[in-house]
Amino acid sequence: LMFANARPDFASTQLGSVGAGTPAAQAGLQAGDRLLSVGGIEVSQWAPMRKAINDAAIAAGDAPFPVIVSRGAERVTLQLKPNKVGEG
Repeated sequence: LMFANARPDFASTQLGSVGAGTPAAQAGLQAGDRLLSVGGIEVSQWAPMRKAINDAAIAAGDAPFPVIVSRGAERVTLQLKPNKVGEG
């Protein structure tokens, strides 16, 4: 999983924590970030967000894909590089 240590609020896309060394941490995601968009797809709930991450990772292959988060009063665009199959 990209967010191995996250304990989600399933009605939200806010991250409770980000596991050290995960693709999420390497991309710069932080606990408290609320994901707004994954690979150009708007997300507002946990399950659709996870699907968007999986779909974007498959489409991107080894390339990073954009993730837009709300961090405090800011919108931040990060680049998330998925694990290859069998990694982390």
